[in-house]
Amino acid sequence: MAAPTTSCSAGRRTTPKIEAEVDVRTAEGRIGYRFALESALGDRFVVAEEAYRIAKSGKLANVPWEQIEDSGYPEARIAERTNGNGPQPEAARAIVGLLRRCPIYQFHDTSFDSRMKVSWDSTDSGRLRGDGANLASVLSLLEREDKPRFELICRYIGLAVPVFDRFQIKEEYGKVQLRWKHKDMDKTMGAHMTSDGMLRFFALATLLNLPPEMLPGVLLLDEPELGLHPAAITLIGAMHCFPRGGSRATADACWSLVVHCQARTLAASRIHSGRQLRRGARGRELSGRRQGFRGSNRRTST
Repeated sequence: MAAPTTSCSAGRRTTPKIEAEVDVRTAEGRIGYRFALESALGDRFVVAEEAYRIAKSGKLANVPWEQIEDSGYPEARIAERTNGNGPQPEAARAIVGLLRRCPIYQFHDTSFDSRMKVSWDSTDSGRLRGDGANLASVLSLLEREDKPRFELICRYIGLAVPVFDRFQIKEEYGKVQLRWKHKDMDKTMGAHMTSDGMLRFFALATLLNLPPEMLPGVLLLDEPELGLHPAAITLIGAMHCFPRGGSRATADACWSLVVHCQARTLAASRIHSGRQLRRGARGRELSGRRQGFRGSNRRTST
C-alpha cells in the first residue's frame, strides 16, 4: 500500500483520511461496500473503517451497514467474510469478486526494457494487459478480425500524431512486435524509435476503442494524461467506447470507466455521447455514464 505522504492530496495534514464507497447492482441484489484509510506511524495507511450491506429488494439506503469489527489493521478484511465467517456472505463474495475483476491500466513504463517494446506471444490477444505488454498482439487480432475498428484506431492516432500512417504488425514464429508506418518515410518504425508519449497514446487509443467483449465490467485508468500533448489529452476524452458495425446486443453493452487524472483538459472534455463531465471542486467525483467515464481529480481547487 502506498505511503500517505505521497497518496494524500497536499499531504496527510491536509488530507488525514481517504474514504471510498462502492454501490453495485448484481443478480443477488444491490450491494454496498465502504472503507476508510487513515495515516499511522511509520508513514503507512491502516484501515480505519470497513462495512458492507445488501438489499435484495427495495432501496439500499434503507439497509443498515454491517460493520467489520476492529480497526487499525493493514489490509481489508472483507475477504474473510466470503466463507460464511459473518453475516451476508453473498454480499461479501460479490464485492470481493468485483474488486478482483477490476484491472488497472497504467501505461507509464516506456523505458528501454518496457514490455511494450519487446516481442510478444501473438495468441495473447484476448484482453489488453494493464501495462500494454500485448498491445501488438491485440492490434494484430483487430486487424484480422475487426478491420473497421483497427482503421478507426489508426485514424484517431493520426489526429494526434500527423506522421503516423498505420500499424504494420507481422507475425514471425508465433511472436509479434509493435511497428508502425511513417507517412513521410518509406520505412516502418519500431517501438524503440517511438517517443514515450506516442507509445502511451497508442495504448490508450487502442484500449478506449476495444469491443465490450474485450473489456472488463469496470476499467480503472490511472493518470492517462501523463506525457501526452494537450491535443492528445482532448482526444482521449472524446474517444467513444462502443463498437461500430457490431450487433445491437454488443453495442448496448454497458460498462464503467473510472479515471484518476489531474488534467483539467481531460476532465472538461466532451465525451462522444454529447454529455459533458462535471468538474468538481476540491477533488469531488467527476461522472459520466455509458460512453463517458467516472473519475476523480486530485487538485484541491478549481
